[in-house]
Amino acid sequence: MKNLLLIGLLLSGPAILGAQDAPPTTAPAADVVSLKVRVTLSRYQGEKRVSAAPYEMTVRSDGGRAQLRMGNEVPVPFVTAGVDPKKPELPAGSLSFNYRPVGTNIDLTAAPGTNGRYKLDVLLEDSSVVLDKTEPPPMPALAGAPIFRSFRSTNTLLLRNGESTEFTLATDRITGDTLKVDVTLLTVTK
Repeated sequence: MKNLLLIGLLLSGPAILGAQDAPPTTAPAADVVSLKVRVTLSRYQGEKRVSAAPYEMTVRSDGGRAQLRMGNEVPVPFVTAGVDPKKPELPAGSLSFNYRPVGTNIDLTAAPGTNGRYKLDVLLEDSSVVLDKTEPPPMPALAGAPIFRSFRSTNTLLLRNGESTEFTLATDRITGDTLKVDVTLLTVTK
């Protein structure tokens, strides 16, 4: 009897193992496509556009992520008041520099939407140095000191192929400049 049981297990072993190795059955996945997205930052002084900076990124439609980091390190001068224990080689009154990053950071995530649209999660950060100071600074002691402006916005958009929308519009309270951001879904490629 034991021999019959052993023979039965040996003969059915491959069938049992094969059943365990079978891939699970799931619903078919949606088509994954590449999306080419343009983010344009335009700066206005009143009604006059003074700059426009387009950034294009490609991202997969299945929850894919894309990141863009573009900028510079800007030197900010300072004069040492006393001897810095971290830099004893610099005497008091020495001119030195700290560096501050300025530029544009964009994080983009895409997912399928409904009715032929795609869901785009956009996080945008932009910082710059205010170069044209037409008015006196708010405090006379700051005359000649650089002014850094920063902007951050996040939103979820639903766009079709070829469709564009105004992502955000904001006005700088110190300079009066207006920053307008447009997002366009340029192409969908299989």
